[in-house]
Amino acid sequence: MRFRLSSRAVVVFVAVGACSGQQTAEVAVGPATAVFKSSTNLVQVPVVVRDASGHAVGTLRAEDFQLSDGGKPQVISRFSLEAFETTAISQASAAGQSPKPANTAAVAASMMSEPLPDRFVALLIDDVNLEPGDFIAGRNAAMKFVATFPANERVAVFTASGNISVDFTNDRDLLRKILLSVNSLGRKKFYDSVTDEKLQPCPLSPYVADEIIHSGHGQTGCRDEGIVAGQANDLLAKYGDPDDLSYFRALSNLIAKMSAMPGQRAILLASPGMYVPKRFQRQLTGVLADAIRAKVVISGIDPRGVLGSGVMVAGGAERPAGDKFQQTAEEQERQTFMEDLTAGTGGIYYHGNNGIEEGLQRADAVPEYIYLLAFSPTDIKLDGKRHQLKVTLKNARGYTVQARESYFADGYTEDPADEVKQQIQDAFFSNQDMNGLPVRLQTQFFKDGDNATLTVNTRVDATKLPFRKEDGRNNDNLTLVVGLFDQNGNSVSAYRKIIEMRLKDETLSAWLRSGIENSTDFSVKPGKYLVRLVVQDSEGHSMAAQSTGVEIPW
Repeated sequence: MRFRLSSRAVVVFVAVGACSGQQTAEVAVGPATAVFKSSTNLVQVPVVVRDASGHAVGTLRAEDFQLSDGGKPQVISRFSLEAFETTAISQASAAGQSPKPANTAAVAASMMSEPLPDRFVALLIDDVNLEPGDFIAGRNAAMKFVATFPANERVAVFTASGNISVDFTNDRDLLRKILLSVNSLGRKKFYDSVTDEKLQPCPLSPYVADEIIHSGHGQTGCRDEGIVAGQANDLLAKYGDPDDLSYFRALSNLIAKMSAMPGQRAILLASPGMYVPKRFQRQLTGVLADAIRAKVVISGIDPRGVLGSGVMVAGGAERPAGDKFQQTAEEQERQTFMEDLTAGTGGIYYHGNNGIEEGLQRADAVPEYIYLLAFSPTDIKLDGKRHQLKVTLKNARGYTVQARESYFADGYTEDPADEVKQQIQDAFFSNQDMNGLPVRLQTQFFKDGDNATLTVNTRVDATKLPFRKEDGRNNDNLTLVVGLFDQNGNSVSAYRKIIEMRLKDETLSAWLRSGIENSTDFSVKPGKYLVRLVVQDSEGHSMAAQSTGVEIPW
């Protein structure tokens, strides 16, 4: 049977004849039984540490860090390091060296006339909160940016409103055409049109409107606040809340899409930030959790350039910035939102500077190393409020630490079985090799006119499996995920197979000599593909991941 997976890697179980001639009691198909230790109320904190030269440091251990929640020290219950090896390759290349490829995907790509993509960058443009005058400089910088990305990258363009998008591609002309079609929704004109009963202008913003409705102390300077409150409520219902939901939906959909890309994943968010009312805090928490899980780094750039206390400079044009107190309060809310997204995923936030083109280049530079710290809050009330985080080093050594500074304390519990599936999925949609198990991956294809059958052969060395002896049988489960990606990094199809082994001693002895072999067939069209394999065993919790490229000629 053949099943097609969505980009979210739907789990499908396929019957597999792993060893012909064996009794069915010894080899069977069943659900995965492996479990990993799980924590409740887990808060994940990505951390980037840089030296005095600004380079990311990747040599620290869990005991080097200190983490506190609201001033209360917390125990770091999980610790890992994400190393982006392609950066090291590019640095070695610039130095005239011949670096060893970071993984089999890089090896496969190097053998082809055009490398398969191993990095995916999405430009997410905030057409909801940016005003028309702010688009000029930002769009010009984006046009230059998409004209220079290397062959191993794919770039996409999306908008916060969801009105305009182009999927990941290497077609620079198409990207420039789409960028030219993006513009502001012009929400400010609706909020500026608010007046009191004397027709006195009372310009609002989503922040001030929300303060008037839900806090009762928005400052407008109008004579009749009751009239203004009614208009503020109408504006929030018509524009404010739908725009917020659209913004979060755009982020969530993009992260979900990128989680199925086999390589580095980065979102460059061109936005002045947004005010997040309390009723939407859960959406922000969910977006951060999804981005961390999918290893998507979000970096932000504010295209408005320099902000002053009385004027706002955007693309060379000046306009009144409104009431100084309101501007300062709202700008702080916007900045906090951008800091949550960027520091909370390991990215950078470039703002308060007119060098927008430089900002895009800096935002596009994913740090070489990102630490992922996690803790389960102790002596902390899960009250849904914002809690302050602080991450420091026990020995600073002149290093600087970038980490999220807060989180919303909403309780949740992870399901151990779901966590296992998530770990396998994360490995499948990564481009990194994992060598926890000795696995061999080979491919061959047979053409039939314009169609072809691609066979993926896998072999697992059974001598390295930690079989558990019980009732005279040797027990272990193997989960195999085998799939294809096209030359633009899109998931084509994949299979997930679970082999339950309850082997007699004589059967195990034969398997120890021959290994565990399996073949998977894919019906494909001619073209370039990346083959990805992940194998996980339940007894030792070990995992292997390999990639190889294959080109089927026309």
